[in-house]
Amino acid sequence: MSTFQFQETLPKLPIPDLDHTLQVLTQSINAILAASSSSSQKPHLPKDLQDALQEFAKSGTGQGRILQRRLQDHAWRVNRIDPPSARNWLDAWWSQAAYLTWRQPLMVNKDVSSRP
Repeated sequence: MSTFQFQETLPKLPIPDLDHTLQVLTQSINAILAASSSSSQKPHLPKDLQDALQEFAKSGTGQGRILQRRLQDHAWRVNRIDPPSARNWLDAWWSQAAYLTWRQPLMVNKDVSSRP
């Protein structure tokens, strides 16, 4: 038995849904605002941030929709065209960013298992 014996049978990494991602982002920002607020009222996103998120998520023309489509196209290429060694849409980017671009010692700066 090898470590990667069942690698090919695992499902591909899905593309996160943009609307769900923005909902989680909003909840996270609200939690941060609540923690930093001394008021007992439920925090609300600032109007300019609400507007920016709505513009980002606008159907058809919003940057979020455009980027989501580009990510879906990239995932399709990886899953259909790239060699079988490409495990998912994030694999090459992660390998490049986490291991090849970072110029600090990896053991101290990237390996969470080495931290107390």
